[in-house]
This record gives sequence, structure tokens and C-alpha cells, in this order.
Amino acid sequence: MITIYHPVDDVEVAFITSLLESEAIPFHVLGHYFGSLFPGVQIFWYNERSIQVPEAFVTDAITIIDDFRPTYQPTAHNLSLTSKLRIVIETFYFGWFVPGGKKRPISK
Repeated sequence: MITIYHPVDDVEVAFITSLLESEAIPFHVLGHYFGSLFPGVQIFWYNERSIQVPEAFVTDAITIIDDFRPTYQPTAHNLSLTSKLRIVIETFYFGWFVPGGKKRPISK
């Protein structure tokens, strides 16, 4: 099995694996469930997931992923400056962080 891609989050893993399944390309997600067990910063060889395919399917799989990648933008890329600063402060002071998101309206 050849490692062809390291997805950034669970949503990207789901999209890519469904695309590979639809093209009947066999694959394996190394660290699939363990990576979800410890969410947050993806650390190589700890909780980072990688998609692997047999050598005969590498070029087809890479073509499929390259077609998909421009259309996918992880939530982390859309964070406001305030959310990014909060993540840095939480990581520095507490050793953990909670990814920020969109502000929700206050209901009455």
C-alpha cells in the first residue's frame, strides 16, 4: 500500500473515501478511528490519518483527489482573527484548544 494523501479532518476523509469507493479503488485509511479519538492538531505518527491505495491504483486515486481538493475548504481556513488568537492562547496556557466557529445568534 502506498500513502497518497493526508486529509485534514473527518469530513475530508469521508469525501475522499466515498470518491474512491465510487470508482472501485481499494483503499485503507491508516489511523482512521484513532485520529478521530484525539481530535485537534494533527501530529504526524500520532493522530494524523493517511489514505493508502495499492500501487496499481495510485495514479487513478491521485487524479480523483486532485479533482476534489480545489472544491474543499476546511473550516479552520475560515476562522476569524479572534478565533485564531483564542486557539493560540488556549494551547499555550492550557495545553489544549477548542476549534472556533461561526458566532451563533442569541435567541430570546
